[in-house]
Amino acid sequence: MATDFVSSTVASAQAATATQYNNLRKDVLQNAGDYATTTGGTNAYVLAVDSQIAAYAAGQVFKFTASFSNTGSATLNVNSIGAITIKKNVTENLDANDIITGQICSVVYDTNGNFQIISTPPVNKLQKSYTAGQAITAGQSVALSDGTKTASISQTSSNAQQSFSGTNEIAQTFTVPIVKSITSVTLSMHNGRGDSISGSFVYIYSVSAGVPNTLLATKGFTFSASSDSVFTVTLDTPLVISPNVTYAIVVAAPGLGGTLNLYYQNTDVYAGGNMLTSSNSGSTWTNQATYDLYFVLNYNKTTAGNIYLTDATSNDELANNFIGFANQAIAQGSAGFINIDGEDNNQSSLTIGKTYYLSNTPGAIASSAGSQSRKIGLSTSATSILIKHDNS
Repeated sequence: MATDFVSSTVASAQAATATQYNNLRKDVLQNAGDYATTTGGTNAYVLAVDSQIAAYAAGQVFKFTASFSNTGSATLNVNSIGAITIKKNVTENLDANDIITGQICSVVYDTNGNFQIISTPPVNKLQKSYTAGQAITAGQSVALSDGTKTASISQTSSNAQQSFSGTNEIAQTFTVPIVKSITSVTLSMHNGRGDSISGSFVYIYSVSAGVPNTLLATKGFTFSASSDSVFTVTLDTPLVISPNVTYAIVVAAPGLGGTLNLYYQNTDVYAGGNMLTSSNSGSTWTNQATYDLYFVLNYNKTTAGNIYLTDATSNDELANNFIGFANQAIAQGSAGFINIDGEDNNQSSLTIGKTYYLSNTPGAIASSAGSQSRKIGLSTSATSILIKHDNS
């Protein structure tokens, strides 16, 4: 029951005073809701109702016919008291077309200084919240990852060798553009000992001031007796690393003597980092700014359960696991709503009545198929597409 009533009761057989009548009228307006058609524009709704309402109070109800459709977060300004954000589901800003032209809406002023929309939004789509594995904008097509997409960062040129035995260590710095889970490291080695022996290690470090700083992962390996070999060291557990942060691969064989060398290129061929060397077990490092180690950094490109931009280039999860279109911009690592059924209204420049496919451009659709033919919808207007999940 509302607690902001201002009218008083009237005794039996007693005539109501003008003040009592007006207060009763005010209570009805504030708690049952006054009604009018809005004006305003560009997500800023303006409502003029009974002049007695001069301040907002928790529990007030306002009803209106929307004079335009919203395209994102929206406000309502009643009687010029002030523009207040309209929320849904308690804390969420409105998404595009949560209010459409001609829709009758009801809002309640809450205790947090927002309007809560309590009327039923137009039902033309089914949404579900997912966590984004990369930055996504509204209207882009997305796929639900099963964690099987793999890729690598590599520099596979070499024309020289550097020792990593005894107190000698070699490092190669690198960066990645999005969150990745490193699974293995591939290196090229020259073994002058002529035997197969354990005791060598690959380490992954974070980097500070340009040198390896904090140890993140360690994996020992046994190198081949053959003089030259390309070998892969697989981590026991994939290592998740952050985007645009510098890390380092470090290779060492502490306590082992003999000729144990890694191949490198003595020109600057990898833009994401460079080689470093140490002759005192990593206590100090020499920056070899124009050298790059031969290396292949293998990683899981996606995390199972997260969403990523679709891509029809290859026959993999980004082409095969289309689920819908982003209803809003979603930052990497954040959750947001995806339109998974019905209509998505976040498109532009579509041809009405055309079948659309995933394209080879990440997150984009086209009226002709990409390298993998995946039908995903039928355009119903220049800005809307009816979602189809036939993926063929």
